[in-house]
Amino acid sequence: MQTPLIQFREQHPEVRLDLVGDDLHLDLVRYDADIVIRPAIDEAPGITQVPLFMLVKKLFASQSYIDRYSEPKAVEELKHHKLIAVQSKDLVVPNADIFWVRRLGMPLGKLNNVSYPTNTMECAIEYAKQGLGIVASFMLMKVVSEAGLVNILPEVCAQPIDYVIAHSTESG
Repeated sequence: MQTPLIQFREQHPEVRLDLVGDDLHLDLVRYDADIVIRPAIDEAPGITQVPLFMLVKKLFASQSYIDRYSEPKAVEELKHHKLIAVQSKDLVVPNADIFWVRRLGMPLGKLNNVSYPTNTMECAIEYAKQGLGIVASFMLMKVVSEAGLVNILPEVCAQPIDYVIAHSTESG
């Protein structure tokens, strides 16, 4: 079975596709891109959004981290653990609480400390795989399953994020 991308390329060889894997916000109205897959935006005038899937962040750690530091049994225990977090001044994720893991188990207005900040999810997963700490990631990410990480506090999850394929409804 061919993927939709392969089918499209075979049916439309004259169309140039630039595939960009990035978390940067692209302005479809200004034509930074023709089509994007991204988190849904509540109010997006001039943009058509078609639902694709939903992702939910959960907490993960390697077995070696758990063996060394123990597995937290409640979110309040996270303040005593080493947290890994993706942090970047350029990170924009519509409708997502990017500080979710830092807020867990803390009083209002307080944040858990991050022991290992990074600017990419791939680095965060690698840190967790090496036993450095606990990371929040999407359950369905292939890199998470391949890293052999353990879902800790399985009942705890972030607000689900709806992903859409989006394009401008205005003609350019």
